[in-house]
Amino acid sequence: MTAKAKKKSALTPPSGQPTLAKGGFLDRFGVWIYLFLAFFIPFLLMFLAFKIAGVSPFGTNQILVTDLWHQYYPFLVDFQSKLQHGGSLLWTWKSGGGTNYVALMSYYLASPLNFLSVLVPADKLKEFLYIITCVKIGLAGLFYALFLKITFKRKDASITAFGILYALCSFIVGYYWNVIWLDTIALLPLVIAGTFALLREGKFRLYIITLALSILANYYIGLFTCIFIFLVTIGYCIVEYKGWKDLIVQLLKMAGCSILGIMMSAILTLPAFFALSATHSSDNTFPAQFAINIGSKADFGGVIEGIGKTIANSVAFIQPTAKEGLPNIYCGVIVIFLGLLFFFCSKIKKRERIFCGVLLVFFILSFIIRQLDYVWHGFHFPNMLPYRFSFLYSFVLIYMAFRVFMYIDDIKLVSVIGAILSFAVYLGIAAAYYDNESVKLSPVFENQPDTDPVLLSGLIGIILAAWILLYVLRNRIPRIATVIGAVVIGAGAGTVVLIFGKQVNAVVSQDANNGFYIFLAVVIFLLSIAAALLISSKELNQHHQMTKVVITVLLLILALVEGLFSAAGGVKVNGVTDATTFPLGGQDTLNCVAEVNRLEKDNIDLPHTEVNKYHSLNDNALIGVNGISMFNSMVNKDVTEYVEKFGLCGWVASNRYTYQESSPFTNLMLNIKYLIAPYGAYLDNTHNTMIHQSNNVRLMQNQYYLPQGFMVGSAVSDYNAVTASTNPMINQNDLFNKATGLPGDLYLYMDSTSAAAGTTSGSITKISHGSYSYNSTSGNEGYDINYVAGTTGVAVAYLSGNTDNVSIRVNGAERISYYIKRPFIMMIGNVNQGDTITLHPTMENSTSGTLTSYCAMLNENLFQQGYQKLARSTLKATRVDDTHIYGDITAQEDGLFYTSISYSPGWKAYVDGEQVEITPVSKALLAFPLDKGDHHIELKYMPPGFIPGTCATIAALVIFIAMIFIIPKRRTVFAKLYAKFPEKEEAPDDTKKAKKSKANKSS
Repeated sequence: MTAKAKKKSALTPPSGQPTLAKGGFLDRFGVWIYLFLAFFIPFLLMFLAFKIAGVSPFGTNQILVTDLWHQYYPFLVDFQSKLQHGGSLLWTWKSGGGTNYVALMSYYLASPLNFLSVLVPADKLKEFLYIITCVKIGLAGLFYALFLKITFKRKDASITAFGILYALCSFIVGYYWNVIWLDTIALLPLVIAGTFALLREGKFRLYIITLALSILANYYIGLFTCIFIFLVTIGYCIVEYKGWKDLIVQLLKMAGCSILGIMMSAILTLPAFFALSATHSSDNTFPAQFAINIGSKADFGGVIEGIGKTIANSVAFIQPTAKEGLPNIYCGVIVIFLGLLFFFCSKIKKRERIFCGVLLVFFILSFIIRQLDYVWHGFHFPNMLPYRFSFLYSFVLIYMAFRVFMYIDDIKLVSVIGAILSFAVYLGIAAAYYDNESVKLSPVFENQPDTDPVLLSGLIGIILAAWILLYVLRNRIPRIATVIGAVVIGAGAGTVVLIFGKQVNAVVSQDANNGFYIFLAVVIFLLSIAAALLISSKELNQHHQMTKVVITVLLLILALVEGLFSAAGGVKVNGVTDATTFPLGGQDTLNCVAEVNRLEKDNIDLPHTEVNKYHSLNDNALIGVNGISMFNSMVNKDVTEYVEKFGLCGWVASNRYTYQESSPFTNLMLNIKYLIAPYGAYLDNTHNTMIHQSNNVRLMQNQYYLPQGFMVGSAVSDYNAVTASTNPMINQNDLFNKATGLPGDLYLYMDSTSAAAGTTSGSITKISHGSYSYNSTSGNEGYDINYVAGTTGVAVAYLSGNTDNVSIRVNGAERISYYIKRPFIMMIGNVNQGDTITLHPTMENSTSGTLTSYCAMLNENLFQQGYQKLARSTLKATRVDDTHIYGDITAQEDGLFYTSISYSPGWKAYVDGEQVEITPVSKALLAFPLDKGDHHIELKYMPPGFIPGTCATIAALVIFIAMIFIIPKRRTVFAKLYAKFPEKEEAPDDTKKAKKSKANKSS
């Protein structure tokens, strides 16, 4: 994949021709204008797409959707707080009962642009995120244009066009909400530019710096970058093969510089590597049998079907995948046509054409075949967002399109005809597999569902093909024919805009009935007239240089049009959310947080604060309080499994656990002191007391709170969440008995009095205590399971089945509803003896099956006894910060010093100055044995791999700086290697022929 650079700009005519003078404005500043436009146009299109969607400050919406809502923004809030108010970047207490912040930052927060948030007021952080998202997309365009300029010395408007197409490809606009990936995707062109510079000229600076930045910004996408570098290097060595010695030297210098770039990133990647070994993703296994992702059957026919659907998903005006679906590989119809023309261009080496074609086929097969997909994703299967490496396909296809455009002067008529026929076949395949189900029409056309995206794509391709055909025939047909052709093409394009006017309006305005499309059609027609006049001028277009200018401008216009629809489609498919309800309760919730901070101002302890019904999966980080809830791909799977079995809303496969108002024992063992009720309702009035209210948002204080560390029975060490019951009430009872040494049942189960379906189309039958079977002719039947309270007190419930929602009613009135996609111990609250408690689950999309339902009263007397016993031996903290806890404790008896700190191998414990072995509870919560008596406790944390990673980064920087100063400016160390192993230069073909002729004559 390479080419000999052209020194001359496409806008510069042959010497002596009467057009733009050498040293004119465009000659001096044109390339900077083109680079600026490559950034500004994608930035502006995304900015306007968000503005039209009413994103603040232009409305009340925000760009936070999916994981940007649940993870990236809440983590950014915590990150900004650390930067502005001081705090360690090694550990955070805001999420998950404490978590490795270096590992979290390495995946979620390492973008250099995030550090600019320190300059932004906290209440403007959403707008900051809006702007930097557009900036990152703009940088993708700029860096691709820079790649073309650096690698091929190109300085015309074509670099802008291809930069736009990369920045607004369907991968970026479909996954833009995944802002943590955008930096590395944007940097990819510079990394490849550095790769070419290193291989061709031995220049190492750009490659090493950009590779390090790419991996630092996001190591996960950086993995794809590294694989792609390897493929590019192999391709270059094949295309530019000069012998095995040259090959060895090329591979050695690539390996050396790659190792140096990776070492520079070790400060984050090494701690991330150690953290990843404890995550759920590390448990994935390689598929044993042949399987496919796309296609109905795992056979050759299924693979062909997958190829057809992939091709159909690559045309214009197709809905990009936002969560689940086909690979996002669309990057422009003009790129598809030029990419096909690439294979017919004889000026490009055959080996390069073959390698690029093989590479595209390899990518497509990697999308389809699960074994290849598994390897690409770091030897595991991703949870949603499939084909995360598909942006590489777009990169290669755009590269191919640009390469053939470089040789537009030398394209033959037969090549254009071949490309046109291939394009027709390509569209035919796309039409055959377009079904508006797996391959969907862009939401831009939501009011015109019968629009054919393949037809529209064909029209764009025809416009470009017609112009290229005119240019190829420039010396074969009269000038007037070229002029007429230009007018006809322009009139055709204007007519297309008039026909599809409503769709154009829908993209640029919320009013689909305005007359913008008429204005646009007139502009297109006038531009066509202007182009025709330029072409008709014998003085300006004597050597058809103006025709080439027109084609370049046309390329830019088509890229702009496709980019406009792509940006609008991406924003529409992802949608926006209401900024006024995030966080839930808004300023009132933050007022409650301020009250917590006031109350704890002089307290050295680290109490947890939770939202009693979550709104995002990282509410603690979002509102700035220390808590238990966390959704984080770097989470320790042992912690997730522990808290799930303990009764929280946990999901090991999804790397998350979240709190919703639960039992008093849950709050006691997880160090929860405050509960914020943004919905205005809290249920447990016995153990919690309201201490503050801001409008409808209430703050409660747990009256049975224990500090972060306290003594429990040694038997707690034997608890194993892996083998524990699937009923968390049983597990809590077991832990209560082990921790307190008290016998008895913490939960007193009620037996259901009746169970009934909500309608006559369904039925439910009790199988055994807590187990029910149900049947229904409809897929959304509701069922009532009734219980009667035998005593007055606090009731809890647990329900598990094929349902997402359950309504809890007391005496027929709904008290609360819970989202229970992942089941947990649900708080019912205070009930009186004889009250009827009804659990009403709705079995969505399920006509038959089984469900588990338990309802129980808290054994208040036993709980009080247990609390009093545990409260006797608690840690009195003397100093606490992000990575250290110091305190004193008087242990009334031998036992286990227990904490609610999520365990990470980086913790060390010291008792009375001596280090002791940590024996975490079920590998999840930090704990260690402690003898009876008075003790001084010290807990210290350092992320595993951080110190050696930092040393590796410093060493790499020193070596890099030394290379800059030691290696001569004009003779690199790689040139010296060539001098030691000189290759016998192959004589040009003309020289060979002359020698052969001379030899024949002498003989």
